[in-house]
Amino acid sequence: MIEDARKIIRTATLELLKTKEYKDIQMKEIAEAAHVGRRTLYRYFGYKDEIMTNVVESLMDDLADVINQNGRLDLEGIAYSFFIFWERNIDVLRLLKKAHLMYLLEDNLPDLVMGVSLKTKYKDLTREEWEREMEQWSAEDKYNLSYMLAGYFKVAQLWMEEKNRKSPEEMAVIMRRIVLRESE
Repeated sequence: MIEDARKIIRTATLELLKTKEYKDIQMKEIAEAAHVGRRTLYRYFGYKDEIMTNVVESLMDDLADVINQNGRLDLEGIAYSFFIFWERNIDVLRLLKKAHLMYLLEDNLPDLVMGVSLKTKYKDLTREEWEREMEQWSAEDKYNLSYMLAGYFKVAQLWMEEKNRKSPEEMAVIMRRIVLRESE
């Protein structure tokens, strides 16, 4: 029930974003669009940025689902899942970009990826065990991960805007070549 209400509110907010600037959307309008009372809206979300944070968390759950469905945790498999996710959520991601809210993803990418990894590759670990595992990583490994995440994110944003986008399969091959510095 709680997640259903949250989803209805998220959907209503995204619908409003199609026709209004984010800064101009009021919580009252979101409640009306979601067909919930304002008290109900505030029970789930204290302010509209919280709704958008929940949108991003929902997106990351979907990314984890795509990775789990694909089942491939190698470089090309993860890249394929990543671009399938972007393709599947392109309308929402474009709305976030139009509303200048991509920072919700970009600024929180390491934490968001941690959440995805706990649902995929490290699903047998608790959050605390995963954090202990991460403490063992060298600074260079952490820099490399941040570099890779930012690169994937920027490539996906560019890809999202292309008129004749390559398929997720083609992008997976391209990303493998970029990361491994392979020539065609």
